[in-house]
Amino acid sequence: AHYSYGAYNTTRYMTGAYSKYNQRQVEALLIYNKQINDHSFDVTLGSSYWDKIDANATAAGRGASSDYIPTLNAAATPVSVTGTESERVLIGYFGRLNYDYKNRYLLTVNARADGASNLGSNSRWVFFPGLSAGWNIHEENFWSVSTEYIASAKFRLSYGVTGNISGLGDYQSQGSYSVGGVYNGKGAISNTGLANEDLAWERSKTIDFGLDLGVINNRIRIITDYFNRETSNLLTSYQLPHSTGFSSIITNLGSLQNRGYEIELQADILNPKSKVKWFFAFNAASVKNKILKLPDNGVENNRIGGIYIWDQIGRA
Repeated sequence: AHYSYGAYNTTRYMTGAYSKYNQRQVEALLIYNKQINDHSFDVTLGSSYWDKIDANATAAGRGASSDYIPTLNAAATPVSVTGTESERVLIGYFGRLNYDYKNRYLLTVNARADGASNLGSNSRWVFFPGLSAGWNIHEENFWSVSTEYIASAKFRLSYGVTGNISGLGDYQSQGSYSVGGVYNGKGAISNTGLANEDLAWERSKTIDFGLDLGVINNRIRIITDYFNRETSNLLTSYQLPHSTGFSSIITNLGSLQNRGYEIELQADILNPKSKVKWFFAFNAASVKNKILKLPDNGVENNRIGGIYIWDQIGRA
């Protein structure tokens, strides 16, 4: 007779892990409304605070004497211990003023300042302004077009600045270090990422012109926009020469333009008084993208990642 036996598990490899994620968010608002004859004012002041702490720890061992003890202290030989901890803070202060005169002239002014802990100490805070205005021309006394043709007409104009830091790590501007290595028999720390104390917000400046029309007693609504957006301080991974000892660095470089037109058509196919609703919407857009600026890197045609090398006949 022939018998087959399974191999004994003598390593008994075991792991343990711990993870904690805490997030806090606090917002405070102060709102004030005032009506003076035909003038309406709405003022909002506020602040916001957000932070998060992320901590993780793992440990591994092997050689436990029994499978019945589930804790790590049963392992005879420790294998590895790792741990991470990171924190990020975002703070903002903002204000807004709305003004309305007889629903004829509309004005909104926005302003906010934001700071992020993962940006460079030289560029951590930034100011974002915004302004928008509207004119309901159909509310004017001289407007005499029948509502059966043009029930409403509104001109809009806006300008604003927004920011972006998505994709950045918690300590992107401070550089990074790797621990746990061994050099000459002792624990070593190696620099694995360059610091960039000038790392700043990516900023987008947008200007928008719009015209809204409501025809046939507002059963058909036409919304048109022309926009021009310029984004500067683009967050980019910039490749470095090998002689630096690093492959790349996260930095701000270049600017990009997006401009175009948008149109949207909305229609109530059935009478608005009907109990059955049937709504139709259509939109279309045309956008042109253009690179406005790239930093000079000393390479022909400004090729990112290109470097010069020396040859024997003296050409680079």
